[in-house]
Amino acid sequence: MGLKKGDEYIASLKSLGLEANVMGEKVEDLPDHPLITPSVCAVASTFDFTHRDECRDLFQLKGQPSA
Repeated sequence: MGLKKGDEYIASLKSLGLEANVMGEKVEDLPDHPLITPSVCAVASTFDFTHRDECRDLFQLKGQPSA
């Protein structure tokens, strides 16, 4: 199994049911919060880049990913 794709990464974050206080507001769906979403999308883009042929040489997977 290789690295996740961006949409799989976002789905995995959502499945965790993460909660936090953001600027004093309790947020129950953290990946969808307007202040958090840009960071989540940036990381998801990195996962997507690992699957592009022209970018494969830029990324290395070390160790065995867990199932």
